[in-house]
Amino acid sequence: MRMLKKLSQLTLSNQSYQLSEERKKALSKILDTILPEPYNHETERVWVNRIRISLMNKRNQLSDLDNEEIKKIISKLNDLGLEPTFSVPWELKDGVPKLRKAETLLFSKGDDEFFLLEKGFFTYFKDIVHENVNIRTFFESYSPYVLKKLLNQTNLFKIDEYISDWIQFSRILLKSAIKIIDGIDIDQYDLLS
Repeated sequence: MRMLKKLSQLTLSNQSYQLSEERKKALSKILDTILPEPYNHETERVWVNRIRISLMNKRNQLSDLDNEEIKKIISKLNDLGLEPTFSVPWELKDGVPKLRKAETLLFSKGDDEFFLLEKGFFTYFKDIVHENVNIRTFFESYSPYVLKKLLNQTNLFKIDEYISDWIQFSRILLKSAIKIIDGIDIDQYDLLS
């Protein structure tokens, strides 16, 4: 969300890329296509869920990933230790919703790390328990599809590298959380307050 708000100052492939007026108009048109109208006092979680529903309803308006891009994404995921799987995270214990089943790919590394690739959306998370504290690193995004459509004439945006960078960043955040937990004396009463 914040990334899209600051898209005019976007940095891609170690280059600073200033959006032209034409591209800014194209971005506005893309966002108007997929983003629902916000409600007052709406939480970010509700807003993201409404975007996801909007993407499902308007998925034919998004350019789909071609086979070459999917192969590159799968290769990057494999390099990161994430393999295709039929097992699902506990949040999906009842299964993937029927409408999304045919267009959802799941990858995992054990029972605690998952990547879900859906048309118009992807999700990654890794759970660990450290010193009796449950920690989750997590990201979900629809922005690659927006960026892909916006920058399709350029070679600046590579969706497989974008995904790989976010997974690596999420893992680094997890290591940082572990260092913080190791560096402080946590009392159970601290967690309750």
